[in-house]
Parts: sequence; C-alpha cells; structure tokens
Amino acid sequence: MASHDPYTILDVPKNASPDDVKRAYRKLAHKYHPDKKGGSSDKFKEINEAYQILSDPAKRRQYDQFGFAGNGSYKGPFGSAQGKQGGFNTDGFEFNFG
Repeated sequence: MASHDPYTILDVPKNASPDDVKRAYRKLAHKYHPDKKGGSSDKFKEINEAYQILSDPAKRRQYDQFGFAGNGSYKGPFGSAQGKQGGFNTDGFEFNFG
C-alpha cells in the first residue's frame, strides 16, 4: 500500500461518521474495481483494507489509539501486540503478571 492510513486512503476526516466512511468506500470501490476499465486490483484491495478498519467501531478505536501497532500485526519479543496484558507463554508454562 502506498499510504497505510485508512483515513487518507478513503479520503475522509478522522471524525467522519460511519455513513461518510461507507459513502467514500463505495465511491472508491466502484471507481477502482478490477473488472472496470481503469480499475486496479491493488488499489481495490487497499480500499477494502481501509474500509475493514474504519467500518468496525472496535478496529477503528484501536487504530485511532495505536495505529497499526495495535492491530496485532506487530510481533515483539513476547508475541502479538494484542496478546495478554503483562503475560507470556513459554514451553507450555504461562506467566501472567497483570
């Protein structure tokens, strides 16, 4: 993806309503659909990924608070960023400090 910010991809402000997000998504999805002349499968995928984040209230809150670090894609030394708070699992033994 060229720009990883879903707000930029869908060209909506951070305070956009769910209806605004849906409208922007539909407009761009129609424009870039791979089956249309001038469409782009890469751009279409990018638009869909942005919509998946902004259309789900929990994912949107998480993105607004943590960016992509909070979406579980980052795996640090103790596993996923979405893992259990304060704990980790090693060799079948679970340690939980939180």
